[in-house]
Amino acid sequence: VVVPSIELKDQISEKFSSWGILRKLGVIREDTPNPTVLTLNKTLKGKDCIEIINSADVVISTPAFIARAQRDVQNSISNCFSHVYFDEAHHVVANEWDVIKNIFKKAKIVQFTATPYRNDRKPIEGKVVYNYPLSQALKDKCFSKISLVTVDERHPKKKDKAIADAAMGRLIEDRSKGWNRHRMMVRASGRADADRLYNDYQEWFPNERIALIHNGIKGKKQITQDIRNGNYDIIVCVDMLKEGFDYPEFKIA
Repeated sequence: VVVPSIELKDQISEKFSSWGILRKLGVIREDTPNPTVLTLNKTLKGKDCIEIINSADVVISTPAFIARAQRDVQNSISNCFSHVYFDEAHHVVANEWDVIKNIFKKAKIVQFTATPYRNDRKPIEGKVVYNYPLSQALKDKCFSKISLVTVDERHPKKKDKAIADAAMGRLIEDRSKGWNRHRMMVRASGRADADRLYNDYQEWFPNERIALIHNGIKGKKQITQDIRNGNYDIIVCVDMLKEGFDYPEFKIA
């Protein structure tokens, strides 16, 4: 299984190791043993890696650990897998993803994405074998209703505070109803904005536990784990934190 980020790699590894929701839904029987999962944390080196890979049922990696391996190592593992899954497959046109597709060209390649078009609007190559439209997801009640809170503040230097106050008001209201696991996400378009908003929110809401996370922050893995553990109330991030990041507690954006 090839994924685009460390956070997603750890998330999927955890779910594979217990069959995740599949066992709970009854898709997999209760007495079915859990798979042996190998999570790659460094670039493959030497022929010894073949034995380690063959000892696992599932191998999960970001692209670089395979694509940057020596050619002889790539050749030696080319027949190790019957199936290769690409998660967030709209990335497959990137060089390293393409290298992996060529290494495992004899395997069945399956691509998953909620974004079936690349940034250049070209469709992803391959045959569509399953499509789950948004209309069906709505019928299946996969989504809750979104409550939109409007903020009418025209002054450019006051709008961030007005938005923050409205969001905090909703978070406090949720807590008063007993929804203490609800968390707030503050989404910025870039690092500089995220850094500024982080400082502002710390000043405005000194009693809240606030985290800042983006590509320029050290210790991202620990921060991500602390977010999952519920150690923060407000998370300031760039874009949508991380592609595919699973955190149901985010209720206010």
